[in-house]
Amino acid sequence: YSAAIGSGAWREEGGKRDRLHVSTTTDRAALHVGVSRHHLSDRLRACLDAAQVALRIPLGASIKHMRVAAGELDAVINLSSGELEWDTCAPEIVVREAGGAYTDGDGKPFRYNQRDLEHHRGSVASNGSCHADLITLLGPYLP
Repeated sequence: YSAAIGSGAWREEGGKRDRLHVSTTTDRAALHVGVSRHHLSDRLRACLDAAQVALRIPLGASIKHMRVAAGELDAVINLSSGELEWDTCAPEIVVREAGGAYTDGDGKPFRYNQRDLEHHRGSVASNGSCHADLITLLGPYLP
């Protein structure tokens, strides 16, 4: 997976290079949401139950975000207050260049190279089409 600002997002596999595009799903009941395989909190479970999303898919590390960029997932939600900037900086550009959105749980863009490296309000990577709805939903569940 690779991306550069203004150049799109790409996946290279077996010598073939394909441009990545996010999905266009907006209906919560049809969303496929990636979650951490190791850090699925009770808060996130409750949030996803309330959202009534179609499918939760537990995956490891940054592969979840690459699946959003490839249109294979509609969103990734992390409600951990301990996520660090190096967990989001590379996936963010890939998701954004594929047409998606990536913000903290309040919908604010990340600011990198700050003294405090933690993202205290969780993170949401999405296809962009469902982003505002997910941000609204997250409010009561944020750390």
